[in-house]
Amino acid sequence: MSQDREKSALRVHILGRSLVIHTDADPKYLSSLIKFVENMANKIKGNALVKDEADISRLTCILLADKLFSEQRKKEEEDPGIEKKLIELMELIDNAIQE
Repeated sequence: MSQDREKSALRVHILGRSLVIHTDADPKYLSSLIKFVENMANKIKGNALVKDEADISRLTCILLADKLFSEQRKKEEEDPGIEKKLIELMELIDNAIQE
């Protein structure tokens, strides 16, 4: 979200409900987020025996949290040696400067 933008009130429709969000986010970005969440909720509706909207919303939240945690874990697993390599590189630079 940009600090240059002024917050505005946007009425959004998500999961069968209408609500107003006060945000400085780009409306197109917010719209893409809402579509993403609604697509996940619709998948749950189509694949689950759950029909209650509140339960579908809860399951959607759990699925989104799982996606977030999985991506964070993947990122941490991909970069475990970067800090060590940076330290080694800094030591090499320090040694080259001192010589």
